[in-house]
Amino acid sequence: MSIKNSSFFSKPYIFYLFYFNIFLFGVVQGSFVSMYLTEKGVPSNYIGIISGVIQVLCLLIAQLYGAIADNARSKNRVLITILCVSIVLLFVFSKVTSIMMVILFQILFTITYQPMMGVYESMAIECSRRYGYAYSPIRMSGTIGYAVMALISGFWLNKNKEMLFPILIGTMILTLITAFFLPEVGKTERNKDSAAEKYDIREVYALLKDKSVLRVLIMYLFYMLCNSFSHTYFGIYMTQLGGDYAWVGIGNMILAVSEFPFYFGPGRRFFLKLGVEKSQLFVLCLGAIRWLIVGSCHSPLVLTLTMLFNGVMLVPNATQVVEFLNEKAPDNLKSSVQTALRTPFSTAGNLIASFGGGALVGLFNSMGLDGVRLAFLCCAPLTLVAVLLIAPSVLKSAKEAQKTE
Repeated sequence: MSIKNSSFFSKPYIFYLFYFNIFLFGVVQGSFVSMYLTEKGVPSNYIGIISGVIQVLCLLIAQLYGAIADNARSKNRVLITILCVSIVLLFVFSKVTSIMMVILFQILFTITYQPMMGVYESMAIECSRRYGYAYSPIRMSGTIGYAVMALISGFWLNKNKEMLFPILIGTMILTLITAFFLPEVGKTERNKDSAAEKYDIREVYALLKDKSVLRVLIMYLFYMLCNSFSHTYFGIYMTQLGGDYAWVGIGNMILAVSEFPFYFGPGRRFFLKLGVEKSQLFVLCLGAIRWLIVGSCHSPLVLTLTMLFNGVMLVPNATQVVEFLNEKAPDNLKSSVQTALRTPFSTAGNLIASFGGGALVGLFNSMGLDGVRLAFLCCAPLTLVAVLLIAPSVLKSAKEAQKTE
């Protein structure tokens, strides 16, 4: 019996290691590459514009990945191919020196790597349900990796910034090695009556006629908008407040650890009882408080402690939304619902954060004000407006559902 066909590798256990490894990479890439760009001479407001360009391109690539994965005999091969190309681009990225080439390969690498999230998420959910396991512990294993690497990389890079790309390439190679041992996930098996069913992307967009799906995705958009801005500018803001790479690492470690109570136990039960829509409303309300504190603080310590809000805000969007859409998706469109339906709303939030946020930062800076701080402050009323607009519809739907029970 081959290693891959053993009971360990034929069940979703290996996904725990895959998520752990890919989050090792993700925290370094997400936390420190923007800081690397500024050190290379890229203005902070340009970083927002670059991020916006990336999100537009990722939207197109994500839909392509979803279509390929849902039509491929093996989603595993699709995932492995993307990882291999990503490693090559990352290596070239590490060697270029001019600002224009740095920007170009930052874009090329990110539009190759980032859109594959919908592919491995759909694989993990499909495989875990095949064997009767929950998806949230798999996602939590990634969070553990994120917490570990956030702390280690922060102190490591604070002493030696030249280690950025060796760490990135090394963790990406670990992820690739793990991907070779993932359980085989191919086209969703169908019964004879549905054997003639063909791939039709219109079935994905037809889900938007479901008001609950539309509300969930709109709230997801607002969450992603503010979260994306924070993701891009947290490191830059931290250095403005007097922090360094170590502070950024500690902040991201706290960010990850704050998620643990909501993947299982009372935290998990709390959100399951609320349901996906009320959970997202709760998240947006907390967001208004979080961004107000972030935009008002003047200390690296206070900014770091605001990361404690992350767990209660992220987990419902990282697990409940993904699982909710997977349940709504037709059997032959599981990947496409994540890449072609969730991704556009995520991208819309990221685009507004990138172009709008970058423009706000530049505008405030040109007026002699603290652009990043004021842009963070703007997130608070924006989130509150989202709550006031969406809450009536969510609460009305909940009351109607209670009456029919």
